[in-house]
Amino acid sequence: MIEPLLKSWDGENVIIRYDQTSGAWIFIAIHSTRLGPAAGGTRMKSYPDLQAALQDALRLSEGMTYKFAVPGMPYGWWKSGHRHPFRF
Repeated sequence: MIEPLLKSWDGENVIIRYDQTSGAWIFIAIHSTRLGPAAGGTRMKSYPDLQAALQDALRLSEGMTYKFAVPGMPYGWWKSGHRHPFRF
């Protein structure tokens, strides 16, 4: 269930998309833009299910917010995660 993850998360926005051609689910988690525009990265990884993929994107985006905030860099952070139906 992804709804409890979204309700308990303290971030700003999550974008969820499905790519029909590849069969991949795409999660973009924007944790914070308080310090400036969101910057980000992508992780392409096979996850056992949608919940695990979303949980990883939420966790990584939050961690990167703090990683940029501590040294005073003027960026928020986002992280994208993909859940492929196959393993590499």
